Amino acid sequence: MSVRIMRVFCLCCIFIFVHCYSVSAVSLDAQFGNDGRVAVELGVYGERANDVAVQPDGRIVVAGSSSNTSDYDFMILRLLPDGSLDPEFNFDGTVTTAVGSGDDEALALTLQDDGKILAVGYSSGESDRNFALVRYNSDGSLDRDFGEEGMVVTSVGNKDDEITGVVLQNDGSIVVTGAASGTVGRVLVLARYLADGTLDKEFADEGFSFTGVGEDVQAESVALLEDGRIVVSGSYFEGDNAGMMVVGYTSNGELDETFGDDGIAISANGVVQSEGYGMIVRQDGSLLVAGSVGADDGRDTALFQFTTDGKVDKEFADDGVLVTSVGPSDDVLYDVVETDKGLAGSGFAANGDVKEFLLITYEESGVTVKNNLVRKEKKFDKDTPTWLRISELLVEDSFSELTEEKNLAGLKAEILTTAFTDNEDFATALAVRADSGLVAVGVMSSDDISHAGISSYRFEQTDAEKNEDPRAVRVGSDYILTGEPYDVTRTTAVIPVTVYSDIGSVTERGIVFSTYSNPTVEGVAANTKKKDDNPDKNPGDEPVLSGLAPSGKQINPVTLKVTTNVAANCKWSVTAGTEFSKMETTFKTTGGSAHSHTLDTLKEGSHTYYVRCQDAAGTVNTKDSIITFTVTRFFTLETQQFSHDMLVRPLQSIGDFFVSSALAAEGDGTGSAGADTGSTNVDSKPAESFFSAKKEEFLEKGVIKEGGGTGTFTSELENLKPGTFFYARAYAVVDGKTVYGNTVGFRTSDSCFIATAAFGSVFHPTVHLLRDFRDHFMITNPVGRLFVQQYYRFSPPLADLIASNAILMFITRMLLLPIIGLAWLALKLGALKSILVLAAGTGTVCYGFMPSLRLRRA
Repeated sequence: MSVRIMRVFCLCCIFIFVHCYSVSAVSLDAQFGNDGRVAVELGVYGERANDVAVQPDGRIVVAGSSSNTSDYDFMILRLLPDGSLDPEFNFDGTVTTAVGSGDDEALALTLQDDGKILAVGYSSGESDRNFALVRYNSDGSLDRDFGEEGMVVTSVGNKDDEITGVVLQNDGSIVVTGAASGTVGRVLVLARYLADGTLDKEFADEGFSFTGVGEDVQAESVALLEDGRIVVSGSYFEGDNAGMMVVGYTSNGELDETFGDDGIAISANGVVQSEGYGMIVRQDGSLLVAGSVGADDGRDTALFQFTTDGKVDKEFADDGVLVTSVGPSDDVLYDVVETDKGLAGSGFAANGDVKEFLLITYEESGVTVKNNLVRKEKKFDKDTPTWLRISELLVEDSFSELTEEKNLAGLKAEILTTAFTDNEDFATALAVRADSGLVAVGVMSSDDISHAGISSYRFEQTDAEKNEDPRAVRVGSDYILTGEPYDVTRTTAVIPVTVYSDIGSVTERGIVFSTYSNPTVEGVAANTKKKDDNPDKNPGDEPVLSGLAPSGKQINPVTLKVTTNVAANCKWSVTAGTEFSKMETTFKTTGGSAHSHTLDTLKEGSHTYYVRCQDAAGTVNTKDSIITFTVTRFFTLETQQFSHDMLVRPLQSIGDFFVSSALAAEGDGTGSAGADTGSTNVDSKPAESFFSAKKEEFLEKGVIKEGGGTGTFTSELENLKPGTFFYARAYAVVDGKTVYGNTVGFRTSDSCFIATAAFGSVFHPTVHLLRDFRDHFMITNPVGRLFVQQYYRFSPPLADLIASNAILMFITRMLLLPIIGLAWLALKLGALKSILVLAAGTGTVCYGFMPSLRLRRA
């Protein structure tokens, strides 16, 4: 007895040592939501958050489900880095989609390079579930070019089918995994869809690969290896027993018999009671699976690691499995990620009926830690057979070996639990934030209603970081204070800065800003130099193509566009794989970094163009960059003949009258001309023509230099991109080193989408006039606010279409004339007077027609 007591005492001491001296503990991010947590309550009966991904700009995308009055629908949320809902995403940061007639739920998601969001899961019909895929544009609208109006539904098995994992291949193909009901139990399903949502019949057997493992199976995650092979993690079941597994496939969906044992990998210890969930491919190529070991009410968190060939990585932890016990009841990891600090896993820790979000971070350490596996009473029946059937594979049970004290190969765990309610809270997915933090999503339950929960974490500074020279290159020097931005408009912001004298001799100071977190002077300068000035380009590097456009639905004329990282000549062909020298057409505007070519006689239907470029050194692209779109006809001008002098000039005179008058109306926003204050802002510029459409180049990154020395100064950022979230921080150059202050964030205000697209600039006086009309009249009453809400929800894609076509811009300006006139009257005379004027004018016109009407009746 004394030996056992001493053993437990030693284990407790080790457990306390690990927790007290962890150098990279995480804590809730106080700047996110409500002390690090956000609860989303949208539906009638609740929501679930099942997966999360972080965009390069730091915005957080969450997929799950939300209830209406009768069932559940796909739910997508997008949050800003501070945890608030993103108003640029479907106006209020949320979108729900009814895919079928019953319950629909998004179980996984992935982000495409073009900003589109692909959510996968299931859709319920009258009697069963089917595979479901839904793709959204970056603004939250459905991508109508994907499947049927943005959605794909596929019936696979006899009853209930669902997708639980998704990954994109380099060519844009979509690989999904899930499970489908068979005649006895579920089978693992691997399928591939083309980029447009069509099932890829060349993949496996007519698009599908079916694998039976045990009596029943549950797939959880899918990933791609560097050589293109596909791996799927999950669990298999035999009776009341379960085991984790990883199944390997070739790049074309066939079972890879060279992976593991005949295509299947399991834990080295052959643990009968284990589960596998989320999986990642680590930077060294190894596979890491999150899960658990143990029976119900006695499960411990576990990480399982395998080589790329499906062999147990015995150099990892204890023969390839790292077990961590947290609470007195179940502990499970559902997801795992790799950060620059080490590993992190999320799931839940239970104490009786109460569950909490669980976050465990693992780090390499010189300390050897013994795993505490004797804290729980393991519930196993000795009479239970100690083997399971996986096809023809026998697995021996050696769980008892794990109950011995084992060394964990220098890995130590830091544990943090997060509660939303006093009931059941569990994290389903984990992602790395752009600022080196973590974000977990899941479900919080209370009073039989569930809601989506999101929590954000930040790594604490290590002792080395805390003790380093505060003038060194790092974030948040104690000698530089970046103040909170103020006077933030649609294109400007003012940021106060203090550089304390203790920092030393400052030869340069200023502000650096970007749409990416923690910008640096060097990084911004490197990214903002002229694109045809690229000294870092290595000889022989192919030109890098970006900004290929257009896409989606277009009308004639259509302008092909592409941008290169260096000065180049670009060509296009309608045949894939054509060498640059044999391509039939050169872009009409080319030679620099911006290339365009206008086509005005395209037929209705789909069009695809293959683009390659050649730089000044003669290096050409060896692979095609593709532009694809669909031409449709909303209207035609082929039979319309009109005189420019009879139509355009009178309308231009009317428009220019409102434009010139708008400048006076902008003085105080109420219609009276403001006094001249001597300010030199953009509003004091001469009036632009009603028909002018000058495009403005907004800034998304930059450096503002404010001289040298210490002390307090303010820096004004101008010409910022409207409706954009920016990060900014002050910097100073001390002894030749660049030192940074803390980072602050702010969002520029929105634009008037359609008017901006029609007139080509957010600075156009007509846009100012309409914006003032919105601010002073439309949003001051419930009806006007409802109209504005719907306008901001549906107008962005229409504005994009207008901005891409000169004819549409002209027609939109014509259609806006009555609204511009009403706005001018309202700002000039007030709302009531303008209504009276319109009523009087309408009455006069009607009265003028009345005599002729009476004569006709007579």
